[in-house]
Amino acid sequence: GSDNAQWYLSFYSALSQIEGCEDYAQTLLAEGYGKYPEDEDLAALQGEVDKANIALGYEDINNALSAGDFDTAYARAQELYDTIGEEEYTSLVESIDYIKERTSYLNSLKSMLDSGDYSGIAHAVAAESDSGGISSCYLVDGIYKNSVSEGTGLLYDSNGLYYGGIQNDQRYGNGIQIKCYSDGSYEILEGTWDGQANGNCTYTWWISDGTQATVTGNFTDGYEDGTMTIAWRQDGMDFTATYTATMGTYTEIEKDESGASIYAIAYDAEGSSYWWSTTQLEGNGCFMN
Repeated sequence: GSDNAQWYLSFYSALSQIEGCEDYAQTLLAEGYGKYPEDEDLAALQGEVDKANIALGYEDINNALSAGDFDTAYARAQELYDTIGEEEYTSLVESIDYIKERTSYLNSLKSMLDSGDYSGIAHAVAAESDSGGISSCYLVDGIYKNSVSEGTGLLYDSNGLYYGGIQNDQRYGNGIQIKCYSDGSYEILEGTWDGQANGNCTYTWWISDGTQATVTGNFTDGYEDGTMTIAWRQDGMDFTATYTATMGTYTEIEKDESGASIYAIAYDAEGSSYWWSTTQLEGNGCFMN
């Protein structure tokens, strides 16, 4: 028995070095191990081959997933079944299922973004958040990623949905952020990003029936920082005003009759005035930082 086991080792050693015979060499090795499992040399070699095949199989699966090829990923997982066992195989298939579902979901969000359906995005994100939280992930050219070193893509995380430049998994470059809330409302910040929004940007507050207020001006690390222009519609009238902000802290210009701070006096086309205070736009989609 031990002599025959050694022959299998010799066959494997010779055939595995010949191009085109690698698979046959592994078949012979498995046959020998099946006949002589007590042989320590055969067992050790079979273990090494199995370990290498598992590593190669996972690499093939990851490459398939990186290309959005789920058919190949599932097929390669099936080929590993006898080697890795039922428990690990089940876990592997569940991982592929998850990425396939995430890919479909992220592509649906991208379609809504392309069509301007921000309310649909907000409700979809709110529903998922209520069901157990959101894990950060990316979509680049329709393919799911768990990391992006550099490029343009979709970033989905607890802040909502972002599309634009990404670098080292962070918002970087021109992009649009849809921040979503559990009640289905949302805010939009569009401009230049370096982790947070920087430079000249537009920040828009939304609810389901349309725009409530828009702020344009310089942002530093996501905060209003400079002379900002705010526009909003209230009681059928359109108002615009400017105010001063320093890293999200606003400069008070006066107080109203209730003692609330006023940050901007706004006028509509007919000269009617309104003001931006801690109370006047509260509940109307505009909130203080």
